[in-house]
Amino acid sequence: MTAPYPPPSFVVTVTPEDSLVTARTRMSVHRIRHLPVVGPENQLIGIITDRDLRSACPWSRDENAGHEEKLWEFSKLKVADVMTANPHTISPESTLQDVLALFRETRVGALPIVDEGLRVVGIVSEADLLDGFLEILGTDGPGTFVGVQCEDRPDALQRAVDILTEEAYGIGSVLSLKSWLEGRRILFLFLATKNIARARKILEENGFDTMDPMEWFLNRFQSSQTKENVEQAC
Repeated sequence: MTAPYPPPSFVVTVTPEDSLVTARTRMSVHRIRHLPVVGPENQLIGIITDRDLRSACPWSRDENAGHEEKLWEFSKLKVADVMTANPHTISPESTLQDVLALFRETRVGALPIVDEGLRVVGIVSEADLLDGFLEILGTDGPGTFVGVQCEDRPDALQRAVDILTEEAYGIGSVLSLKSWLEGRRILFLFLATKNIARARKILEENGFDTMDPMEWFLNRFQSSQTKENVEQAC
């Protein structure tokens, strides 16, 4: 059974006629950076972000002196004056892959969730995705990833897990990725320890090649960024 989304009343929203002061207050009280803008029957009209508010009033309260006129203008502005109309959205049926792809494509910070009648039933932000991945990966507790490169065989993962389990290492999660090398596979195992030097030594003694997950990630990320920049330049 699929868990239902919370009712619309649980989603913090504003209307187009609300003041920017109201929007800023709600963001501050609820510690959020994005507010869906709704009309009658909670239907989505737009979205307003903390960046929109900073653009409309680029001074903090401690820097108000000398900007009284601008602050007066800010207090008169409505949400409709600075919001983004018809924002990108997802539905309750959207998959995680759909959401990730849309975030990457649009570069937005949050996506309202709407039903078939365009009524707001939720909102997901980049921070929500990161929190979700931390929970899914089992990395919300203390521990460290160890990277392993091995033969692309069905028993390789089980063998690595068995070796570490026999040495009393707790394993929070395991990621398995296809390597860029033919016939090889990359494993990332999250171990419930901060000291992985011994774990790496044990794996290497059993024929596994280990790697630094952060170094691997940075190399892949930088390579992707370089390729993307070249494609944009062309």
